[in-house]
Amino acid sequence: MMQLADEYAVDSAAGFKVKRNRHGFYQLDPIPSEKELEEYYAQKYYQNDKGSYSSSYTDDELEFFRNRNAEKELLINKFIARPRTGGGCALIDIGCGEGFVLSYFDARGYEVTGIDYSDYGIKQHNPNVADKLIKGNLIEVCDALIGEGKTFDVVNLDNVLEHVRSPEDVLIRAHALLNEGGLMLIAVPNDFNPLQMFMFDNGMISRKPWLAVPDHISYFNRDGLVSLCRSLSFVEDCIYGNQLIEIFLLNKNTNYYENPTCGHDCHLARIAMEKLFHNISPEKTLELERALGEMGLGRSLVGVFHKV
Repeated sequence: MMQLADEYAVDSAAGFKVKRNRHGFYQLDPIPSEKELEEYYAQKYYQNDKGSYSSSYTDDELEFFRNRNAEKELLINKFIARPRTGGGCALIDIGCGEGFVLSYFDARGYEVTGIDYSDYGIKQHNPNVADKLIKGNLIEVCDALIGEGKTFDVVNLDNVLEHVRSPEDVLIRAHALLNEGGLMLIAVPNDFNPLQMFMFDNGMISRKPWLAVPDHISYFNRDGLVSLCRSLSFVEDCIYGNQLIEIFLLNKNTNYYENPTCGHDCHLARIAMEKLFHNISPEKTLELERALGEMGLGRSLVGVFHKV
């Protein structure tokens, strides 16, 4: 595999490129202004008929969400220190989206709080926890909670850091919101990963379709995520690699980067595969994902960190 370059052009948006930063992951250059992003998200994400949320999910997809949250709970139980008080943990989900994490952990006895710019997704899919949502700008809401002296045992960040202008600003707030010994779970897309670059280097894909402008500002890899979190006084417990959908790229008939029409079928096959893994053993599934994470593989990375 060839060495990664320090910067790449972004095919889908003339004038943009991605540059590797001091932590080793890539970021857009130039980074869009806050005003540009607010206008973009207001038009794309908050229109019901063009939103980022799905209007419905299949039973298999809903089971997949439950399985993923059950595995998340296994990670919490494995790595977290004892909660400061009796009973369940206090969990905050920054960028809670459609509320599937909140709903799962609320039912499990956790004290849950969510933050998101919009309440559309949570009202559509998990209205039972809509009252747990604080709607507004993520940074501003976090600052208000910090000002009130609120702290939590678990901070969850699913697919948030890649969207924001400054991941550091979000993680600084996450650190302040965590109790001593508290746990942070981060999920981010795994970009410029070994499988993607193997395919690009060998002419199996003709472009880098994981570059999504301006939706994604940061493009994380395993080492870059760890370096960023270490710089902000977090210590990694483990990095997991999940979502094996990219394995379909190795077959020219299911290469959804080159043939997007097969993408949905690949998604459904991946859901079925991960359902099978979970039904065999959630614990073994996590062992497999730990090995993938150590190799830098998987379409997504899930990092488990604790506060120091």
